Amino acid sequence: MKFDKILSYAALSIMIGACAGCQSKSNEKKAASSSPNIIFIMSDDHAAQAITAYGGIYDELAPTPNIDRLAEEGIILHNVFCTNAICGPSRACILTGKYNEGIPAGSRATMESMSWLKEDITQEKIAKVILLKEIADELNLSTAQLAIAWLLRRKEVSSVITGASKLSQLEENLAAREAVESLTDDLLERIEKILDNDPLNED
Repeated sequence: MKFDKILSYAALSIMIGACAGCQSKSNEKKAASSSPNIIFIMSDDHAAQAITAYGGIYDELAPTPNIDRLAEEGIILHNVFCTNAICGPSRACILTGKYNEGIPAGSRATMESMSWLKEDITQEKIAKVILLKEIADELNLSTAQLAIAWLLRRKEVSSVITGASKLSQLEENLAAREAVESLTDDLLERIEKILDNDPLNED
């Protein structure tokens, strides 16, 4: 008799456990069916030419209505400065001396989508790059390395963010760190005279 009761209790426990398991799975399915599927898309590198409010070159291909609404309800800045001082000139290869002898075929400046770059490659800027190359040659550096070392040498800069699409570019960028101590005060003064655009010295 006692054994029969034990079997009954055991069977009852199994049934309760099975029902609880069914209820749990049912709740999980219900929760899964009621939970939304969320896709989060974040875009990066929104330069002025990529924003419709600025009359960007990608207006029809990739309009930016939400950013445009912010611009309409807020303000648009037409004269701003970015702390990443080497991104644009380095990426466009101006600092490398690539355009010192003109615009070579197949370069970024020949691309229709990069027509703004051609306008930015002026003889005045090229003349400065040629003078900077003289200093870079004295230190056995490329002009791009000189730019990175110059940034690291400035007391206003705590870190430098660089980009690379090839391992060789990364190695070149990292090697610039070793040249920081070579930039004496005299060399820094020569560089500043060539650039002639230090905002800290403007009235």
